[in-house]
Amino acid sequence: MTLSSLDKRIISALAGDLPEDFAPFEEIAARLGVSEEKVLSTLQRFRRSGVLRRFGATVNQRKVGFRANAMAVWRVPEERVEEAAKEIASCPAVSHCYERESRPMWQYNLYAMVHAKTRQQCEKLAADISRTIRTKDKRLLFSVREFKKVSPVYFSSRSPG
Repeated sequence: MTLSSLDKRIISALAGDLPEDFAPFEEIAARLGVSEEKVLSTLQRFRRSGVLRRFGATVNQRKVGFRANAMAVWRVPEERVEEAAKEIASCPAVSHCYERESRPMWQYNLYAMVHAKTRQQCEKLAADISRTIRTKDKRLLFSVREFKKVSPVYFSSRSPG
């Protein structure tokens, strides 16, 4: 899909938090000098084409009681990756699930961010997921400190490249 300059401006305007307003898209449209309908129809077009996958809230998990976060990693045979990833992604305690290429020194190919109130709960969740996806080959990498939690910025002077 080729993006117009207005498409890029709309994408850029949506980076970060939406305005805390009763009509946030109307406010964004006013900033861009277009109608709210134009912004919404563009977003619908992005959704239909797959450019926009979803809108979502970012919750500060520590403020709502989730103090333990771990990147859980599993080694899953290639022929079962798709099925296992769907199982992992369906878990309510998982916020992210990715397939990555394994390496000789690091054989894990499925990654998921698991959130819980305690380390023990993270460990239990990962063990439960391991049983569900039928693999024992897993590791947990616990978060020590969070450095960044912001939306990516596209098509602006702040974006890389």
